[in-house]
Amino acid sequence: MIIIAAQPGTNWFLLRSALNTHPQLTFSADIFNGVTFGRQLKKAGISYEMMTEANENFCMEVYDYPDLEGAWPYWNLQTDLQEDLCDNAVEARGVCITRKDKLAQAIDWFDPHRGLEVKGPPFTVDPIDVAAVIKRFKRADSMYHRLFSDRTQVTFEDMDTMLDAVLVNVQQFLDVPHRPLRPQVPIPKITPLHRRVLNWNDVVGALKSSKYAEYLEGHRLVRD
Repeated sequence: MIIIAAQPGTNWFLLRSALNTHPQLTFSADIFNGVTFGRQLKKAGISYEMMTEANENFCMEVYDYPDLEGAWPYWNLQTDLQEDLCDNAVEARGVCITRKDKLAQAIDWFDPHRGLEVKGPPFTVDPIDVAAVIKRFKRADSMYHRLFSDRTQVTFEDMDTMLDAVLVNVQQFLDVPHRPLRPQVPIPKITPLHRRVLNWNDVVGALKSSKYAEYLEGHRLVRD
């Protein structure tokens, strides 16, 4: 069983759609997201135990966000699976996706148009909430090594700048013949954060004096 383990804002769907064009690979979507796939999962009567027995490959978002406990109909199944993975009760290989720029990842999380192909208008965020989500995403990065002893890591940034090389490396890790793969979904365009966040100066001011100041590097510190 192979699991694409990712976090929100890492474009895991891009990697999944490309890998699914390989004749020997099939990855189901994020089966534990009850908001999106709960009805299909319930209708099919699928549990993660059944998927394990069938050696099914799928995607799973991994992040430390306790506020979602009980919010999704199948959150408890994901929690059970993660515990079994940590205890080596379930054998799985992990393709783990992370994002180096945790600030941009957090801003994506708060984007009211997140998940849409076309970005919406600029929006306002609470700088305190941004810092809290950065902390949670950093903790999520440390979860990967506990979940998978056999894993490879992919970054959002590498998929953005060198997707072909990423796909070659992942195919090598999965021990499948190399094939030229192409994602079947549009590649998202990256918009500078200072153009997306209306109160960007407030975010910069709050993070400058925090332990997350490093994530301001590479971003404009003053809006146009």
